[in-house]
Amino acid sequence: MDNPEAEIMDAIDLVAAAESAETQLASIEKYFTPDASFLHPLCYVPSSAQSRARLAMIYQCYRGFIPRTSFKYNAVAWNEKSGTLFVDLIQYPELRLLDWFVVPAVPMRIYLHLRKEDSKWRIDRQEDLIQPRSLLLCIPSTRWWAILFWWVCQVMGIFFAHVFAVTGLWSPKRSLKHA
Repeated sequence: MDNPEAEIMDAIDLVAAAESAETQLASIEKYFTPDASFLHPLCYVPSSAQSRARLAMIYQCYRGFIPRTSFKYNAVAWNEKSGTLFVDLIQYPELRLLDWFVVPAVPMRIYLHLRKEDSKWRIDRQEDLIQPRSLLLCIPSTRWWAILFWWVCQVMGIFFAHVFAVTGLWSPKRSLKHA
């Protein structure tokens, strides 16, 4: 990339939402270094001499499960001095074979480290920062269990806050004022 801040949205679209496997592979070759690493809550590809090839297979698998996806870009921040690029976006994926299941929008932050190769900026490290909650809500059989679990944790938190206050283990001098 000549101008990462201006080009990153197109790069993400071409890598993660390509119309064909050939376009996707060409985009990965164009935008990633041969030794690029990739960190996602569900996957890790460490840097090695040929890690870009493994990274490409991960993206091919991803497109197999998610044949259609789109993105809403909220913000891009580029720091040329450190070679870091942050992208704040929302993904709207559609799962293959589960047309009846509406996947919720997935907010995510992507941290990219870029380095210059052949006078172009290329991605040598990608980290996808996704809330575990967002991932759980994307899996059909876990959605309601996750919501129930979070509700139980909230109730338990409130219960133990009262226990700690009554026993004096952790008791603020005042309460929050209600509006």
